[in-house]
This record gives sequence, structure tokens and C-alpha cells, in this order.
Amino acid sequence: MSIIDSAVPPCPTHEAENFNARSISQHPCRRIDRNSIDVLRDFKKYLPTGDSGLDQFTRYQYATDLLQIGVPGQLLIDGHIKAVVPAEDAKAYEAANPVQADGRIVFDEKANEAREDAIVTRMTKTSETAVLVLGGAHDLSDYVPAGVKLIVLTVKGYPEE
Repeated sequence: MSIIDSAVPPCPTHEAENFNARSISQHPCRRIDRNSIDVLRDFKKYLPTGDSGLDQFTRYQYATDLLQIGVPGQLLIDGHIKAVVPAEDAKAYEAANPVQADGRIVFDEKANEAREDAIVTRMTKTSETAVLVLGGAHDLSDYVPAGVKLIVLTVKGYPEE
């Protein structure tokens, strides 16, 4: 089994969601509707190629929709993966959220470590390869159990330490 951690610049709009109705209703992140995935997959075949304002707008809107569902949703549309599930449960996510109710930013290192451990625990429950897209600040190497291979990919433009 492998976990692939794609280190991309942190972006809250790239959260993956499970399509299970119960998980969607309990997860705090924005939702990816299964119907939206199906529509985007089907619509891709009919994208206009012309230069009219309507054609350009349609391609722009399609590209915007792809950005909103993020890399996991795009991999699902293209058939490269079977499912998209939340990396962690809502409890771990909320506990590590640095944005406080009053708007202050307070980073809790222990809560973030617990979140990263929860992510690895959830991702290693499958016998298949798990692809995980996270912001570049995450380091899961301390939580990966023996027998699991962690492959970290970093985009070319991401700043090195």
C-alpha cells in the first residue's frame, strides 16, 4: 500500500468530500455533489471550441468548476480514481482549524499532529493505493506505519525551505 501526499500550496478550496450522504451532511468543508461530478464528466465531451463570447464563457465556467472540485474531483471525473473521501473526520478537522470563532489565527501543534495522525489512520484502512492531496505544510512521515510507503510529490513552483 502507498499513500501519495501531493504537496501543493495550501488552498481551502481543494478539500475532497465523500459522496456518502451521511458523511457529506456531517463534514464541515464545502460539498462536492455527485451529480455535479457526473454533469462535468458528461459535459467535457461537448465543450465548445469556437471563439465566440459564449464559447469562451462556457470554457471559462467549466475551468472554474474544475478548480472548485479540486484535483481529487478531476481525477474522479477522468476515471483515474474510484472514489473521493474525506481525509479525516470532522472532529479532527475542527480541532486543528487555526481560525478561531472570533477570527483570530491560533495554531495548535498538538491538534494538528492529531489531525495528521487521523489522516494517515483513515488512509491506511484501505488495501488499495490512497492518493492524498494536501497543502505543502503537512508532513505525514512521522505517522506512516511500517509496511506503508509514503511518496511525497511537490509541484515545481512550490517554495523550498
